[in-house]
Amino acid sequence: MRRYSSIVAKSNNNVIGVNGRLPFTAKADMANFKSLTTDNYVIMGTKTLTSIGRPLPNRMNLVLTTRTADSHLPMPEKDNLKYFRSKEEVDRYVEGLSPFKLFVIGGEQIYKLFSGDIFREYLTVVDCDICVWPFDETVINYVQPEGKFKLISTLRFPLHVDDTGQSRQEIWEHVYV
Repeated sequence: MRRYSSIVAKSNNNVIGVNGRLPFTAKADMANFKSLTTDNYVIMGTKTLTSIGRPLPNRMNLVLTTRTADSHLPMPEKDNLKYFRSKEEVDRYVEGLSPFKLFVIGGEQIYKLFSGDIFREYLTVVDCDICVWPFDETVINYVQPEGKFKLISTLRFPLHVDDTGQSRQEIWEHVYV
């Protein structure tokens, strides 16, 4: 059953992160991310939480981790931060919630893990290419959800990468066949 939405920003050449950070700054995209995810659940991996540096406020932060000892977690659990050791644990925790309240936000391994369960994808395409060394392991690439999707909406907005460029947000929805 498809029960999650995903939200991701990528460059033209499918880069979503470099060295644990977003490779571009798009204020309009960040504002959109905030408006979509506030008062909802965000699902991420430990590396994404570490790169953000704190749980996102006004959201329930669900973090998947392979770390077995609590002492190895980047920060202690709080009211708005919970850790899970498997996708199945997350599935049970969110049972019955709307896919419009559950946002997979990264990183690459988490997108791969949830790719077969995405109902709707909010994809921002930033009109730039990120220059990286071939086979650089610090590059995080976009993972397309599994299945057939149709484009249901496109929104264009300005981008501030060296004060130039454009970006667009595409909303894709799974098509049941």
